[in-house]
Amino acid sequence: FQPGHSLFPKSARNWDPAYVSFLGALYLAHEEFNPIARTAVTLLSAEGKRRHTIPPEDEQRVAAHRRARNRWHLALTLVNNPSLCQSKA
Repeated sequence: FQPGHSLFPKSARNWDPAYVSFLGALYLAHEEFNPIARTAVTLLSAEGKRRHTIPPEDEQRVAAHRRARNRWHLALTLVNNPSLCQSKA
């Protein structure tokens, strides 16, 4: 008896639920822990992070833009909901 082999003949292996479950777990482990795929994903995600980081000189501009956007959204919310003006003051 070997754990990687079914007791059924080759034509009836799909009828062996333990063997099918074993093959499913084996396939899932292969997909999840494949070292080549994991390395590729790590390299690609590192490159993507490098592309989307903000240079230090632009951080102040981005922060000012974010503040202006937030104030604009607050103003629109207060105009559309006058009852909130009393709680904001």
